[in-house]
Amino acid sequence: MGYMANEIYFNPPNRHWDLKKCSFDNFEASPGAQEDALNFLKKFNARSPVGLYLHGPTGRGKSHLLVATARHLKDSDVQVSYCDGTTLWPNITQHSVGYKSDNHIVTADIVIVDDIDLTYNNQIGSNLFYRFILDLYDRGKPSLFSSNHSPEGLVKKLVVGKDRK
Repeated sequence: MGYMANEIYFNPPNRHWDLKKCSFDNFEASPGAQEDALNFLKKFNARSPVGLYLHGPTGRGKSHLLVATARHLKDSDVQVSYCDGTTLWPNITQHSVGYKSDNHIVTADIVIVDDIDLTYNNQIGSNLFYRFILDLYDRGKPSLFSSNHSPEGLVKKLVVGKDRK
């Protein structure tokens, strides 16, 4: 599936029914990390050479910021793919060939995956997740991710599985 300019693949799960109202204007950033993330995301675009991994406890505004970014980019004629870990999982399992994916998620200009830690729950899922990230890197896709896990916690979950010690 291809995208035309100004389109967005926006598939928030039911638990995020209120996210379509999110914008930069209605995000109340606390000084420090939230404010830094907000300022970074306001400048993020399809030519951004880096991505961002937002992490922290539930309710800190990670999803809000990612949806606001998707909406902002869409208004700037950027093709955006936004989904969460639960909707990413079926897509990467159904559309993977080797480590390349042929689905609409990786063909957008920018890929945004909220709650990335919900993507996988076993070794096969971990391998597919790794292939998905490698595919994005090989394509040079600017990407934004969020999770309740720190980067170290996410790697531990990815390698060890399901938060085991």
